[in-house]
Amino acid sequence: MRNIILSVFSVVCWSATFAQQNTEDKVIDYYSKVPQEKLYVHTDKSVYVAADTIWMRVHMVDAATNKPVSRSKYVYVELLDNNDSRVIRRIMIKADKDGVFANMIALPSDIRAGSYTLTAYSQWMRNFGTDGFYYKQLRVIDSESLAKHNSDSSTINAISIALLPEGGHLIAGIQQKIAYKAIDNNGKGVDVEVQLVDEVGNVLQISRSEHLGMGCMSVCVHEEERLYVIATTESGITCRTAIPEVQKTGVTLSVEQRKGQLLVKPLFSEDIDLKAFSLVLYGAGNLITVPLIDYINNTTIRFPVEKLREGVVNIALIDRNHIVWSERLVCLLKTKFHSF
Repeated sequence: MRNIILSVFSVVCWSATFAQQNTEDKVIDYYSKVPQEKLYVHTDKSVYVAADTIWMRVHMVDAATNKPVSRSKYVYVELLDNNDSRVIRRIMIKADKDGVFANMIALPSDIRAGSYTLTAYSQWMRNFGTDGFYYKQLRVIDSESLAKHNSDSSTINAISIALLPEGGHLIAGIQQKIAYKAIDNNGKGVDVEVQLVDEVGNVLQISRSEHLGMGCMSVCVHEEERLYVIATTESGITCRTAIPEVQKTGVTLSVEQRKGQLLVKPLFSEDIDLKAFSLVLYGAGNLITVPLIDYINNTTIRFPVEKLREGVVNIALIDRNHIVWSERLVCLLKTKFHSF
């Protein structure tokens, strides 16, 4: 694995400082000595009724390379009631001769209608806390609701919109992107016009979703300022949602792919000295560190996409004590790009 990761260094060269070497060594040693697993669970559907069966297939990959692995011979799947965190069902699935994890969970006949969380993990993953577990939201509805759900599936009478600041949070006075997704009462994406308004209703910006209710806008929110978005469908159905509150101090990352380059721009409040940080890009066989000792405000760090390996890549800002202040996951493909 070390050879795979180090092969990336022939791509782009930066001045080799002690801090850079130290960071690289720590990341390499960590993934070489402490390999991590990731799980993904396919289920046959997302809405069930009492006494129904959840059929599932679990995929296991190496967290650094995204290649299938079979270090753990068993995975554990739990179904938790979101209302009281009670475990409804817990099963252990053994890998078959081809390394495939597949099984089912039979729902109780008296299970209440509501929302549930399907959680999957291996014993090895438990060594690193629960953040790396796989989580999936499922719904259980009664038979009458199922019939109504099926008959009303084409009727839209309400919408909601989720607001997702790039990097997970907003920093006061910093221009940042906010992604949004509008869904209807059936849980399906619906295209909308989005207005950004202030407390008295003045329209500051207008945006339109690009596909199935998804889109983005760029905003700058100041401390103690309250902004809102109003989403409206073509048929006139609306909803109003507040922009998430901003943080007075903090660090985050703006990431995009354009013209064959992966562009990473650190965003931070004035009290943060970014020259004490390094930018680390790792995962899917990549490992590149960029010390920010000579960083100039608003500088964008560029990585040529054709020189990187495809897959899920983690981009992190790490200080001299190797503490992670901000990180992003991006799905890097040669022709497509997704960030989280």
